[in-house]
Amino acid sequence: MKLSLAFLIIFLGSCRLQTWNSNSGDAKPSLCTVIDRGDQNLVDVCEIIQNRCIDCHTGYHDEWFAYTDSAAWVSAGLVDSNGDTNLSQFYTYLKNVGGSMPKNDAQIPDDEFELIKKWIQGI
Repeated sequence: MKLSLAFLIIFLGSCRLQTWNSNSGDAKPSLCTVIDRGDQNLVDVCEIIQNRCIDCHTGYHDEWFAYTDSAAWVSAGLVDSNGDTNLSQFYTYLKNVGGSMPKNDAQIPDDEFELIKKWIQGI
């Protein structure tokens, strides 16, 4: 009985942490809920990632949810620590180096690329 009660408490407690139902696909997870909200450049980029990337990359890039600040993106090797967009894997992949992102959709608008560039150069 105690084991069943403990399981129920743990199960119910963990359910409220998930903001979407992965089985039914009723909503996509939000990267922007876990990032450092004090870094406005990162917040801007997060919104771009959320709107342009997460639909296709959920599951493939779930580690993005662990990158809660700019330093984590640098540590992962996706963004250059000196703010060079040409050496930033994340930026160059988006700029059609090796493919088109987002796949089967219009290229990310220049104003959004400028926000990504501003974030990287500000690191």
